[in-house]
Amino acid sequence: MRLTFGTSEEESLDDGLDCGVCQEPIAPGTGYIGLVDAREGGYPREGTPKLDDEAYGRDVPGLGRVVELQDLAAILRAIREPRIQFRVVHRACDTAKKQGYWFGVERASALEDWVGWVIHLDEKTWMGRSDLTRMLELWFRNRGLPRPQP
Repeated sequence: MRLTFGTSEEESLDDGLDCGVCQEPIAPGTGYIGLVDAREGGYPREGTPKLDDEAYGRDVPGLGRVVELQDLAAILRAIREPRIQFRVVHRACDTAKKQGYWFGVERASALEDWVGWVIHLDEKTWMGRSDLTRMLELWFRNRGLPRPQP
């Protein structure tokens, strides 16, 4: 069941996140959201760099930020291959058995809770800015909703 916006509190609740393996809704206490190092598995080590990350290019007076051609391949690879993988799974469907950083779906049952987790994860040195954006998008994409527009 998908998120609906009604007038009563009961109508505005949803069934939760859907499992990335079986595609069925995850009831509280039966699954979790995991953040995993996408390259090596396990606990995340570093966030996905953004195109404007200081790690790429250099400041040139009069030109601003200049990216060298050899850096361009690394930038494009980073955009296509995020370093943080999000896993939304039932316990029974999880073959990796809670690798990485995880929290139960019941701890993020409302959008307000989810935003709280995004703010919390912003404090982690291994969470990149683009990973935070992808985590916000996950909330809507998993529920079959369009990304909010300003």
